Amino acid sequence: MSSYTPLPCSSTAMGLIQTIFGFHSIPVSTVLVLIYAIVWLSVYITDQLAAVPANLPGKINLTEAYLDLERLTLRPHPYNSHANDDVRDFILDTITKRNPNVEIVYDTNSTGTWVGATVVGVPAMASYFEGNNILVRIPGTAEQSTPGVLFSAHWDSVSTAPGATDDGIAVSILIQLVSFFHKHPPRRTVIFNINNGEEDGLHGAHAFLLHPWASEVRDFVNLEGAAAGGPVLPFRATGESIMRAYRKGVGNVHANVLSADAFERGVVRSGTDYQVYTADEMRGVDLAFYRGRARYHTKYDAVPWTEGRERAVWSMIEAAYGTGATLANEGSVEASLPAERKGVWFDLFGSALLLFTLDSMFVFNIVTLVVGPIVLLLLLTLQVAVSRKRTRSGQWLVFSSTPMARALWTSARYWFALIVVVGVQAGWVAGWVKLNPFMVHTYPYTVLTSSFTLSFLIFTFVVNVPLPAKMTGNTQHLSPSPLPLLLHTYFLTYVLLIVSTVGISKLHISGSYFITAWNLLIWVACVFGVIFGKGGLVFSGKQTFVISEEDLNEESDELRSASAGLSEDRQGQAPEENVNATERTPLLSRSDSTSSHTPPKSIEPDTQVHATELQTTYTWLPLILIVLPLPLVLLSQITIILVGALPQTLADGNSALAVYIPLAGIAGVAGLFGWPFVICGSSSPENNKGLYMGGLHRYVVLLLIVVFVVTTLPGWLAGGFYGDIADRGLTRWTESHGLYPPFGPETPLKVFFQQTVELSPPEITQNDGHILTIQHESGNTTVKMETTLTASGEFLEHWIVPRIPSALTAITRAKGGVTCSSLGVDPRKIGLSKCAWPSGEGMIPEPGSDDSDDNDDGGPWHWRTSPNPWFSANIRNQLFNDSSAPHTMHPVRGASIFIRGTNTRNCRVYFDQPVARYRVRDSEHGLDVSWDTQKGYSVPETGLNEVSLWSRDWGKNFVLDVIWKEQDLGFGVQATQKPFHSQRQTQRTGKVACEWAEYESGMAGLERTVPPGTPMKSSDSKLEAKIPAFEEILSFLPRWAVVSKLTDGLVEVWQTFGYTIL
Repeated sequence: MSSYTPLPCSSTAMGLIQTIFGFHSIPVSTVLVLIYAIVWLSVYITDQLAAVPANLPGKINLTEAYLDLERLTLRPHPYNSHANDDVRDFILDTITKRNPNVEIVYDTNSTGTWVGATVVGVPAMASYFEGNNILVRIPGTAEQSTPGVLFSAHWDSVSTAPGATDDGIAVSILIQLVSFFHKHPPRRTVIFNINNGEEDGLHGAHAFLLHPWASEVRDFVNLEGAAAGGPVLPFRATGESIMRAYRKGVGNVHANVLSADAFERGVVRSGTDYQVYTADEMRGVDLAFYRGRARYHTKYDAVPWTEGRERAVWSMIEAAYGTGATLANEGSVEASLPAERKGVWFDLFGSALLLFTLDSMFVFNIVTLVVGPIVLLLLLTLQVAVSRKRTRSGQWLVFSSTPMARALWTSARYWFALIVVVGVQAGWVAGWVKLNPFMVHTYPYTVLTSSFTLSFLIFTFVVNVPLPAKMTGNTQHLSPSPLPLLLHTYFLTYVLLIVSTVGISKLHISGSYFITAWNLLIWVACVFGVIFGKGGLVFSGKQTFVISEEDLNEESDELRSASAGLSEDRQGQAPEENVNATERTPLLSRSDSTSSHTPPKSIEPDTQVHATELQTTYTWLPLILIVLPLPLVLLSQITIILVGALPQTLADGNSALAVYIPLAGIAGVAGLFGWPFVICGSSSPENNKGLYMGGLHRYVVLLLIVVFVVTTLPGWLAGGFYGDIADRGLTRWTESHGLYPPFGPETPLKVFFQQTVELSPPEITQNDGHILTIQHESGNTTVKMETTLTASGEFLEHWIVPRIPSALTAITRAKGGVTCSSLGVDPRKIGLSKCAWPSGEGMIPEPGSDDSDDNDDGGPWHWRTSPNPWFSANIRNQLFNDSSAPHTMHPVRGASIFIRGTNTRNCRVYFDQPVARYRVRDSEHGLDVSWDTQKGYSVPETGLNEVSLWSRDWGKNFVLDVIWKEQDLGFGVQATQKPFHSQRQTQRTGKVACEWAEYESGMAGLERTVPPGTPMKSSDSKLEAKIPAFEEILSFLPRWAVVSKLTDGLVEVWQTFGYTIL
């Protein structure tokens, strides 16, 4: 029996401290759980909508704004509707009555043509648009003239939604801001563009650029809505100075630069007026709602369904007023800043906005990449040098004959576990995508929890796997310090930081700030661990106290009760001196064999205890507080935004992989923060009786397993309750009951509707259910009429179409039946299918009527439409003088297309052969109208295949002139190289169409143009437009689905044309 110096009286206290703060399972598990829970709850709670303050700034009247919102959103009011005119009149009357003498313009002069795409990656479309924006100007008070500030929102909605968040709240707020600035003029001039036509191609913003006031503004604040309420997010901003104004003026901030990156990279397939203004070299910000995408552009975008209601309105008021008023009251120096600098911004707990330039972050990254590893390597080198010196003096044996297998495993286990986690997470993603992709649509946090628990469990098990005794020399000691894994994590973040810095340099990606912060904190933790950790520089001359085996028996009860685990021998036999497993025992235990080393006898007890206290008790706590809370806060903020924006995009055709991969990545990184502290190990390499250190408590591991099973297995099984498995009759999912139903009234499945009517189809099949004969005063016409629904294929085909009476009739009569296919669906919309069937005789759309005259000027015509009640169109060959070759004025061939739709403001022409130029005139103008398009929006070199026509008047006679893009026809200077008479004859084909967006239930309560009771004449029936097929869908959709528009018109009536160019 060996002897030792008696422990001082403080040993009992040290045992208590070890029990509470020691690096073993109970303290580690407790701290990890508390940090994760506290951080997440703090972020989640502070993310909620702020309460409306008692006193609003500038006496803005929230009650009045809310009443205006209800009036604005009584019914859908797209540009192509009479309800749109009603909303326009209300806005004009309200502003005028509340603000006498305010400078207000109803702009009916801004008319133009442009070619542009509203969404990144979508082919550009040509437009002709007649604007009718409402403009208000309030002059600034500054003596020195400075560029003004533009406030912008659109009053039109889509045809399937009243437009509460898109964009009724914004318009009601601009009405309030007009009153505020009218009473309190700012330093800089402010101009309000309450525009019309945004939903169909950002037309109102384009029209504003044609107005003289557009030259008076440089900054803008655009108010938008892409969801169903909640907090307002700066979707994107041109740079750091605009966000500085947001930070200064907004108290409850909610912002992250990742949303701007998503727009710039084309990840977000949506367009706003922001992109029109920035293309005109303005600087500004896009403020928008972004949560609840499932209700966007549906009947649920209404005041009763708005998330937060008054608080959502206040959120937009605060963001718009705070940012706009700050910009409008800037000094002349600030207002004259030149080019905007790209910025990086993110909020902390909704109360502080961190903001800096992208250039600053790039410089910081470079410095970090250079200085960080140099400092760390110098410290590690110094530590090794000091340790070797102590070894040569005989005071501390640092190096031992460690078996090669164990040494390799100690170094590689982190990366091996990381690879396993990534592989398992890939399988997790594949499982959800295959079995139940729409689980995330309604239960995003359940899916996120599933991924988080899986990554934590897999890493914990893999990194703590013991090696066979034959490979380790019958020793399984693993360092109880988290420092080795922190060093590996630093290397991982260093690689990520290199990638991030390259992304900043090449792609100007701003959202990588998280990697910069993570790398910095891991570096600080590593430096701290090297200096103060076990075996670190501070303690490299002090020996950790180890008592002998005989003496350990006398003291082991108290110490072992504080440990996180108990060693077991390699063969599974518990040594006699080991105590039984307790609740503190880690789930994955290891066994240590007796080492040949004996403890040095020259170390004083006080020194031994002091070193043990500092090295094993205190050092892991600062490390975990350095590396876990702040990165977790930053990641949680990102998670909140992604969960609010991504999951419900599946119904719009977003890829399931594009949703599940980011969620899996976020959950995996969140777990990675805590990985260095889940390693288990022995506190004594010299004795197999050493206390087990670190690791998760077995009950925590079991809890994680249970949570993973509960959040994953039922969701995967629920996939069998609908979709393809339902065809095999295994089970059935309904909206009334079921396991994890993917949709509900608050998270409905979006179904896209359109009815098409083809006039005089070229191919008519006998007994084809699509074919009907329409009687018209000028003759009868055969039409082919189809109802189409587009949605997620499995739900559309199995659960929606069979509930629609006209579809069932088509199936029963076997006249064309129902055809479902992904053909004809936008290829970017993954997973969507289109089902089409004959509409039936009772589903003929009625356009109503108007008082406009026909466009027939007597011809001669080379093609004309069949007689029908919807529209008339005529085409004739035309020669034009090419203005691009003014010296030659050689004629080039084209066509003049005359179109007039009944009770509509929107028609379009599709061309099978591209056109090189186009212009629009009315029948009162000659051929001297300019061919020029809006600056920056010219016809591409490849030509155009579609032109959309929009008028501010009903039943307008459009005259569309086009020049064909064909070398054999000649264009520009090329035309001089071939005589006109030598150009060969050729065929021109395409189709002419007009659109309608009004239906009976959507116009309920809209006042007629004649007093009630007056006999209805044809000229009074403007409000009698009907779309019975759409009303049928509204009535028979299941309650977990909701209809939205597929394109501009709910009904498109068209006819193909073909004629020969002589």
